[in-house]
Amino acid sequence: MTVDKLKKMLQKTPGTAKFLIVLIILLSILFVCFIPSMGWYALVFLAIIGLMIYSVVKTVNNLKSIKERGQKSIDYLERNNIIESAASEYGGAQNYSFRLSEVNRLIPLFTSRKNILSNNFVFAMCSNAVITYNDIDEVYLVNYQWVKRTKHGRIHYKNDVLMIRTLDGEELPLYNIYMCRYTKKATETLNTILAIIGEKNPDCSISSDVTETRGQV
Repeated sequence: MTVDKLKKMLQKTPGTAKFLIVLIILLSILFVCFIPSMGWYALVFLAIIGLMIYSVVKTVNNLKSIKERGQKSIDYLERNNIIESAASEYGGAQNYSFRLSEVNRLIPLFTSRKNILSNNFVFAMCSNAVITYNDIDEVYLVNYQWVKRTKHGRIHYKNDVLMIRTLDGEELPLYNIYMCRYTKKATETLNTILAIIGEKNPDCSISSDVTETRGQV
């Protein structure tokens, strides 16, 4: 990969989140158009519109943080004169790659991108970040739980997410085991990630246990 291509990748934002923003705005406009003829139902729809606006604001803030994280990675790599090394290692034959499918329903990520562990870099591309192994302070699992309401009742979801905490305190999702289904392949992937990071940076703290549960209803 060239330096320019790596920069362009880090400057993007998730397309699905942008689509969600447009959809919510269009629905809000549609509700506003029909409110005058709804009578007391208008109060219900005003509440729905309020929730939609809240979702848009939260998603926009998340997108902004993702874009800022990408620019932060570019600035970091350029400042330390390692951006060419990172670009050249991105497509290395010896790299270990894997995907993160989801953290929870409100955090937009690049789930179609592969995360990569190369010789010198951690490409947390789902989070739009590139760091070195020496930037890692801690690696741990966080259990996310949330509930989705359907016409058939409440469906409970849970997700174990492998997190990296950098020396400057930033938290980066790297890998997940959806619904906590620890299949043989999922467990092997998790153990391989931990082994590689532990070998590259023996000074960082690494745990394969869930250290925190975060819930959303």
